[in-house]
Amino acid sequence: MLDSYTGRARYAVMADLAANNFSQPPVPDYARPDETVLMRNRILSAAAHLFTTRGFHGTTTRAISEIVGILSGSLFHHFKSKRQMLFEVMHQAAQSLCVRAEAVVAAAPDARAKLQAMIRLQLDCLLNEQTKDFYAVLLFEWREMDAAEKAPLTELRKRYFDVWHSVLEDCESQGLLRAETKATQFMLHGAINWATTWYKPEGRLSLDDYALLLEEMVLAARCNTASGKNKSAVLGPGGSRS
Repeated sequence: MLDSYTGRARYAVMADLAANNFSQPPVPDYARPDETVLMRNRILSAAAHLFTTRGFHGTTTRAISEIVGILSGSLFHHFKSKRQMLFEVMHQAAQSLCVRAEAVVAAAPDARAKLQAMIRLQLDCLLNEQTKDFYAVLLFEWREMDAAEKAPLTELRKRYFDVWHSVLEDCESQGLLRAETKATQFMLHGAINWATTWYKPEGRLSLDDYALLLEEMVLAARCNTASGKNKSAVLGPGGSRS
């Protein structure tokens, strides 16, 4: 049980939290007083980390409070329940994803650049140490939400997918894709989302390398040839980093 988070393991986790080594809330609530914001963010960071590593049902409020360094009952001055913490983690991640997606697409000069920006954004959200716990919870704990809780999250998910769909439709209309829009969207989401189960920052692929491979996977062959970018530019002989 997580309540056995004691001794060396517990203090290591507390040290990570104190050093800001856990994921940080992507959309802090600046409307609240500073001290309250700080404590809420510490609680959400600890909760997101435990939800990611132990699952929602494997996480207790006592385990969260021990990591934060407060009494278990003190959590409820900030959140009504563990379920509300889960919702807040997911909602902040989803809202941030939409805002960031709309921003990178608006800044990109053409259809291909928009595709590159969206691939890199989703990779960065899910695999970057500063954000990955929040987005992993959004991805893997969706089933824990009831219908009422899912409603605002579903709206945000649609908003995000609409950005993706628009970008891919533009690419398809210009003959840039190997497959039609919907199939390409499914392929990319699958390849990006499941990278959370195997990707290691210290491995032979950087995020830029993997983003390039994904781009190559979905672009028509003529696009990869014309750009001079292909897998051989990323990986050397035998698949090692060049």
